[in-house]
This record gives sequence, C-alpha cells and structure tokens, in this order.
Amino acid sequence: MLYVKPSGETLDVLPYDNGADTFQEGLVRGRRSGKIAFFDHSFRMVLPPKYDFAWPFENGLAEVCSGCVQVPPDPADPEHHTSMEGGSWGFIDHQGREVVPVSYPRDEAWRRKGEAGKH
Repeated sequence: MLYVKPSGETLDVLPYDNGADTFQEGLVRGRRSGKIAFFDHSFRMVLPPKYDFAWPFENGLAEVCSGCVQVPPDPADPEHHTSMEGGSWGFIDHQGREVVPVSYPRDEAWRRKGEAGKH
C-alpha cells in the first residue's frame, strides 16, 4: 500500500483492512528490512526499523514485539484478521524508548503497561 504526495513522492506502508495503514498520533507504520518503522506526514522516518511488528500508537504508546510471527486468520473468524503470536512484547513511546521493556509475553506486557500508568 502506498501514500502518494502531489509531487509524486511515495511511502510504502502496511496494509490495514482494505487500504493503507492510517496515521495515528502523527505516525504511520511501514516495513523496512523485515522490521517495522514509523514515519511522519512528510514521509520522514521518525523511528527506525527495530521490531518484528508494532501496532499503531494509542495514548502515546505503541505495542511492539520481537520474535513474534504472523498467524493466518481462523476461517471461523468472521472478520478474517491475522494475528501476531509468540515472541517478546512491550511498549514504546514516540521517542522509541521502551516504556515497558520488550521482554515479556504479550499478556504480561499489557499488565505492566497498566501498572506503569498508575504511577
């Protein structure tokens, strides 16, 4: 999926549902060298490719993983969404700092994110 500027400059981004990934909190995801990077509206890479997958930013944080793999959708799932499983999970901020270190199973990373928000 591509974003295209009137000048003809393009940015290859992740597909999302039936189109290109959307900008969330000013950033959009793109895959570079097999990893996920984040780009701003000028198509400048803001966060370099470091993680195997990342979800869009929400409330200042993005969920990221290393060593996770994409699993095909379950035919019984009416929305046919793929999922990411395994690996180590955590959360990063807009500067790429690991607010929750990328070293936990996904459910534990979410628990630690909740604890971090209480301080």
